[in-house]
Amino acid sequence: MQSQFNRFSQHAGWSAVFERLKALIFSGKGAPVVLCGPRGCGKTEMCCELIREVLRRQWWATYIELSVYLKDVCVRYPDWEVIEETFEHPKLLVIDECAKVADTPWQQRSFSDIVLHRYKAIKPTVLVCSVRPDDLPDFLGSSISDRINDGGAVLNCAWESFR
Repeated sequence: MQSQFNRFSQHAGWSAVFERLKALIFSGKGAPVVLCGPRGCGKTEMCCELIREVLRRQWWATYIELSVYLKDVCVRYPDWEVIEETFEHPKLLVIDECAKVADTPWQQRSFSDIVLHRYKAIKPTVLVCSVRPDDLPDFLGSSISDRINDGGAVLNCAWESFR
């Protein structure tokens, strides 16, 4: 895994976005950050390396794909205490595959709820998706987009695939 990080970190664009991502996460603002770009450009690897950084600081971090999160919430609903423990308490939450956003209003609300709860608690959330920045409001909705605009960022990984 370290050799993969070494390979990615040699890429100027990847390295610059990773440094910006770390600065935003460790800023203490807690606003959501979106990593977007084509498949294979190293977004998930960037999040894995970010989690390693977080763990070195002895923070708790969780990584999950959106579809798995939505299934988990559906199964555990209405036991919000378990949901809070799993998804609200970590210092960092990474939600991958956000372009596969909820099909139903309930799923969309569940996704928005966790991002907004974490924003209010000043806990950073990274949302990872394989869409263009211009398409994000359609996928993320206006509430999450507003929180991103309030101290967060959209980081575009606009380089060729490493695969």
